[in-house]
Amino acid sequence: RQKLALVHAELDACSIHKWQPPLRRVTIKTLLIPLLPSVVAYLTADEALFLPDDSESDDSGFGDADIAAHSSGGRVECEAGSPDEAAAEDAGLHVGSALHADPQLRTLCLDVDAAIQKLGGAAFPKLNWSAPTDASWVLGGSSKCTSARDVLLLLKSSDRVAHDLTEARKLCADGGVNAQDETRAAAGGAQPYAWTLALRKWCELQPSAEFRCFRGSDGRLLAACQRDRYSHYAHLAERREALLQALEAFQLEVLASTLPEKVVWDAYIDAQQRVHLLDLAPFHESTDPLLFEWAELRAADSSARTASELRLVAEDGGIGPTTRIYHGLPYEMRDTEGGRLEELLAAARAAAGGDGRSVGVAEETKEPLLSTGGGTADVE
Repeated sequence: RQKLALVHAELDACSIHKWQPPLRRVTIKTLLIPLLPSVVAYLTADEALFLPDDSESDDSGFGDADIAAHSSGGRVECEAGSPDEAAAEDAGLHVGSALHADPQLRTLCLDVDAAIQKLGGAAFPKLNWSAPTDASWVLGGSSKCTSARDVLLLLKSSDRVAHDLTEARKLCADGGVNAQDETRAAAGGAQPYAWTLALRKWCELQPSAEFRCFRGSDGRLLAACQRDRYSHYAHLAERREALLQALEAFQLEVLASTLPEKVVWDAYIDAQQRVHLLDLAPFHESTDPLLFEWAELRAADSSARTASELRLVAEDGGIGPTTRIYHGLPYEMRDTEGGRLEELLAAARAAAGGDGRSVGVAEETKEPLLSTGGGTADVE
């Protein structure tokens, strides 16, 4: 089958540092912090995780003219943000290792703490394209951050963040590189891409009100669906037409002149039927189509007669295994086909000598090598 080609311009247009400023009044309040080269090196380094020590920060520094979206009884409300203010002063930050007593990292921590305060004391982070939701297990299952320590812990623990920084641009058919930008960056000693940390005001959103929308090459809303692919919400079926009309109107009246030609956008519809933009993603197989197949979306894009569809989880859809259950598992278990314990045991036996005998205790250390108590496996 023919695959969709992704070019650098399309990927770049979906980076939050590109789309958020012009659309700030229809999305969650967001503060953008550029990531300097040594910070990117810290995030991608394959080494032990060192976090800054606790420190106090000024409640000053960062703001913008965004619209603040916050939760109020399951409802998202919008209010104007404050103008930009001066950056927070040095608050005596210390780091856990001399290796990370880098001025750029120290500055980032101060900026993050100040930004979180400007956002009301809690935020959730994302990089240019991805949020570290796969690492939320390190914070008890939530991406809610109240300090720079929380943010760094999520970023350093996330495979999605690592993919953004090291692999995302390699998906592009043109190499994901703008030659002129690369040349200028190399000459000036800067990094070749505008890596950005986005801190977004913490919101308790209702999963039933989140939707994924697919915009075609002619500007039409090809299709939309629930973002929560595992749950049936009876009230959505009753409001299907009204919801689809709200999404179509929002794309036509608010997003049409700003969005890329083809793009995937996520939306939140509040109790007042107001639509809020959550995120953008490329119209490409690297983006999860959720309740659709990419073959369906390509066919709809090539046919001008195809009507827009809002697809919902059927009442008899059953219970699906959310991918969140795999986050935080050892690579050995995740890489095992089906995650079958017997395959993991066989791999551990092979690593221990391949003779099929028990591998409960490592000879030299006398420490457990594999524990199967309670139906779980931990490989050291």
